[in-house]
Amino acid sequence: MTPVERKNGKNRVYSTEDLNRIQFIKYMRASGFSIDALTEYTRLYQEGDETIDRRKQILIEERDKLLVKQKELDKTIKRLDKKITNYENKFVKCESMLTDNT
Repeated sequence: MTPVERKNGKNRVYSTEDLNRIQFIKYMRASGFSIDALTEYTRLYQEGDETIDRRKQILIEERDKLLVKQKELDKTIKRLDKKITNYENKFVKCESMLTDNT
């Protein structure tokens, strides 16, 4: 990350561009963007417009990784939903046995 300006050598003074860059990094890390990819992307960004194609490629590669992860999460959620339904069905069956007076 590029150095942030300091006021009186102590307090950081963030520009709008600094804040946008920080927000981008936070979102990308939260989504699973690798540190290596973020480091390379940031370095390329600082080099200017001649790196646009490579930066786009990094974003595409990271998006593709996220799509794979999303599919895995969707499968896991479906399995958990089935498991929860099984427990709910067992609970209903047990409840009905408790209240059945015949």
